[in-house]
Amino acid sequence: MTRHLLLTISLAFLVLLGPPARGQSNPLYLMIPSGTGFKIVRVEQGKTSEVAAPPFVKAYGYHADAMKMIGASKLWDFGPTGKPSRTELASGVVEYVTGPDRQLFFHDDSTYFLTVEFEKGKGHYLLNEAKGATPKVVNSWKVPAEIRNPLMTPVPGGLAVYSGQGNNGVTLFSFKDAAFRSLVGEKDFKAGPDQTWRMVFVPQQGLWHLSRAGRAQRLTDVSLKLLEKPVERALRVGGRVKKAVATALERKPAVLLGVAAKDGDEDITRLVYYDLEGDKEIDRADLDFKAVTFSIPDTGSAVYLVSRSGPSIVEYDPKTKKGETIVKLDEKTDLRDVRICPLSPK
Repeated sequence: MTRHLLLTISLAFLVLLGPPARGQSNPLYLMIPSGTGFKIVRVEQGKTSEVAAPPFVKAYGYHADAMKMIGASKLWDFGPTGKPSRTELASGVVEYVTGPDRQLFFHDDSTYFLTVEFEKGKGHYLLNEAKGATPKVVNSWKVPAEIRNPLMTPVPGGLAVYSGQGNNGVTLFSFKDAAFRSLVGEKDFKAGPDQTWRMVFVPQQGLWHLSRAGRAQRLTDVSLKLLEKPVERALRVGGRVKKAVATALERKPAVLLGVAAKDGDEDITRLVYYDLEGDKEIDRADLDFKAVTFSIPDTGSAVYLVSRSGPSIVEYDPKTKKGETIVKLDEKTDLRDVRICPLSPK
């Protein structure tokens, strides 16, 4: 057999098989709206596999090589194989939806999440702890009443629970004491009506409050001691902040901001790594597509974005400043409800 013929046969096999799968940085789960709930797809090293999915999902979180979700009064635990186990939640508990932002957090072998329970037509919020290889809810604590429509962010040794309506303080739940204590009082936290948004804890800095308008206040030091006077910042990012996540770039603490070009724009067109302490931009990427949202794993530098171009899921590498499509989505998919759960390496 001639060398030319061998080369021709080899090329034919390559055409049939297609290009080799790219080296995806992290495995991830995609939650894609389907009917009354979500289709769950696991993506790893360019390969996708659909797994069993609950008919209704309220919130999700991820840790190591597994994903957990709250759906239809159940806590679902997806292991590396994608096969879910489930735990029934307490009777009368209605799941508390928080939108696409992650609201399940982990400490040791426990999972923490918020729910709302109704008694005589009035709701009160609970912080729940699920524990064990097959998770069971072992503890529930009432969130202080002054924290309305609560959201959470992880802090050293616990969770900062604050109001989605803003201007009424922050309470700290300590893992060690299994109790709440006031962290920032209503008098200590003053923000304008356009500035009620999200809290993020930045390592080596402290707890920050960020607004969509691009203003930031540092409320505590790294030990969570309340500052006598908040540190104010006016972020120069050239647009409206749509999402903010605490992260690191080249081992330096930063906040990753998803920015829209102007007021009224719904989509993210710029990623900005910002040093809040130094009040300076570390790095930025002007995207050549419009992104609905993004997500990052607990460790690692990859950023996963829901892109309207295609539509698709794009993996962006801040080191190379390149993005690459890893999954294509159906044109009819409601991208606002697509959720990306990138998994941290073990």
